[in-house]
Amino acid sequence: MAEAGKGLIKACSAGDLRTLRNHLDSMSSPPNALTIQILTTTTAAGAQISIIQYLLNKYPTVPLVEKTIRKAIYTGLIPLFSTLLAKDSTISNKGFDRSAPLAVAVNTRQSPEFISLLLSTGANPNDSEATPSIFCSAAGFYSSPDVVELLLQHGTELKGSKALMAASHAGNIGMVRLLLEKGVRPESDFDRTGMAEPALNVSVEKGNVEIVKLLIDNAATRPLTPYHAALA
Repeated sequence: MAEAGKGLIKACSAGDLRTLRNHLDSMSSPPNALTIQILTTTTAAGAQISIIQYLLNKYPTVPLVEKTIRKAIYTGLIPLFSTLLAKDSTISNKGFDRSAPLAVAVNTRQSPEFISLLLSTGANPNDSEATPSIFCSAAGFYSSPDVVELLLQHGTELKGSKALMAASHAGNIGMVRLLLEKGVRPESDFDRTGMAEPALNVSVEKGNVEIVKLLIDNAATRPLTPYHAALA
């Protein structure tokens, strides 16, 4: 079975559907669920859509596993992920060991179109297991506003998200301005009350004078430190 398994994996890696079928048809007994899941994961990693469709249709009772879903997300291919969705419509909001599919997609900077697919099929923008928050990652990782706008449209939480801090750390003044326009407050961006605003602090440390001025102009009426005031 070990040699047969290697042949199956090789066929999946090569995208050779004909050889894969021949291997499976010649086996004296069907492969177990674990073998099928390994094949499906291998196929997803290689973005072999026709093969993954074949495997899912041939073995409909074998559930998708986290590794397969993750590999599909890493490719960023909507047709591939849509194939998995056709198998299990709940995968966009599956609970992974470390983070949910939406967090994985944002952290690997997938396209706005891919993020939109996840959100439209049940992904939770406020996944409490995601650290940092999904909104924070989007504000820090993306230079354009598209993904942040999508998350806002789907009800992402603003308070305590650290999104403003992330955008400030990235030096993205356009993102900082957008977040402020959408209602993110410097004094409530961090989830620990009583602390100085991290977005302002990080901008001062990085010498981003434009962002410092923008944050001060939008800050709550809290007395500025002499250092912050000197930059205003």
